[in-house]
Amino acid sequence: MSMDLPPLSEETRRSQIVRSLRRLIVSGSVEEGQRLTEQDLADRLGVSRAPLREAMQELVDSGLLISRPYKGISVRTFTIQDIKELYSMRFVLEKFAFRECWDKRTAGARDDLRQRNEWLLDCHTKENDPLVGIELELCIHSWCYEVSSNRLLQQFWHKMLPNIQLYFALNERAHQPGGLTHNPHDAYVALALGDDLDAMIDHLDAHLRQGLERTLKFIDSGSKGGGPET
Repeated sequence: MSMDLPPLSEETRRSQIVRSLRRLIVSGSVEEGQRLTEQDLADRLGVSRAPLREAMQELVDSGLLISRPYKGISVRTFTIQDIKELYSMRFVLEKFAFRECWDKRTAGARDDLRQRNEWLLDCHTKENDPLVGIELELCIHSWCYEVSSNRLLQQFWHKMLPNIQLYFALNERAHQPGGLTHNPHDAYVALALGDDLDAMIDHLDAHLRQGLERTLKFIDSGSKGGGPET
């Protein structure tokens, strides 16, 4: 028996285009700083320009694309100052998220984090798509925000996600051609499931700071090799 599916709503169509644009940017199919034109993207994605324009504006609002008067829209680039600010905000927010979620870690929440880590481990051994790995890493880092039940904190995290996703993508490309050969989140997950909040915070600081230092060196040298841990 055949069933007619309802047409996609404009909101759903825009969300799909946003995701497609993010994949182009994160995969490196469009370079940092590259100027984007509606017609070229419409042809590449096979979509009309009206919903594409709305999707591009959404990515401008999130900071993944930059709009400049008389110069059009381009993919954002990371400067040294951008990386420092991203590190400081990630550390402050994630530390607060762990403090908020610590007493709310039910057995179900702990099992959920273990499952997310298993998916990431499985991705490292089986998948050949770095974008899947990036999404799974973000899924692990999102856990403490979700368990915190702090809606304002969650809003801040979701606002930062597009730029963190691009940062993770730079890391993945820097490890090419072999990519990451281990899961750098094993210790993170073990401490998140443990009983010592201070140890978790100390590890979080070291985990993010290592990425900061290596990324600053990576940007300062202008090299795409030897990328950071995320």
